[in-house]
Amino acid sequence: MIFESISLSFALAMDAFAVSVSSGIKIDKVGKREIFRISWHFGLFQFLFFVSGYLAGSSVYRFINNIANPLASFILLIIGLHMIYEGIKNNEETLKSNPSKGKTLVFLSVATSIDALAAGFGMSILDSDIFFTSISIFAITCFLCALGTILGDRLSKASLLKGISGFAGGIILVCLSVKFFFSS
Repeated sequence: MIFESISLSFALAMDAFAVSVSSGIKIDKVGKREIFRISWHFGLFQFLFFVSGYLAGSSVYRFINNIANPLASFILLIIGLHMIYEGIKNNEETLKSNPSKGKTLVFLSVATSIDALAAGFGMSILDSDIFFTSISIFAITCFLCALGTILGDRLSKASLLKGISGFAGGIILVCLSVKFFFSS
């Protein structure tokens, strides 16, 4: 049970990790606040979506299972294309935009947590214990997202990515979008 819960937690956190790297690349100055906001929101949304899916149970599972990946794909595609556009435009206002705040953070949190909702449904069908798994999902997602944000910040400072950080972050999100779309 413990191994399965931790494995599921890492699997669910991988998309959030990739988006955290993208966000770390995009943010002009990554500090403790930005790292906390990203890791807290992604961890909290993964936790809440997983618990909600578990509580909703198997009656809704068939419906959400069919739309989860296309919905996540669409949200990530829109945000990724917007980041690419901003990266190409590359003006002063877009360089100051921060994906660790506001609607963008909420949309990214939702997009990376839809699979946790479906996983929660699946766990309810299996009648598994939710307590350890949900806490594990929260903790591992928070940890990986903090690391991802720091990694993205370090990558943005590399000479190769200077000036194209928003563009690079957008490319990561578009690639994730394609992955979600074709895994449905």
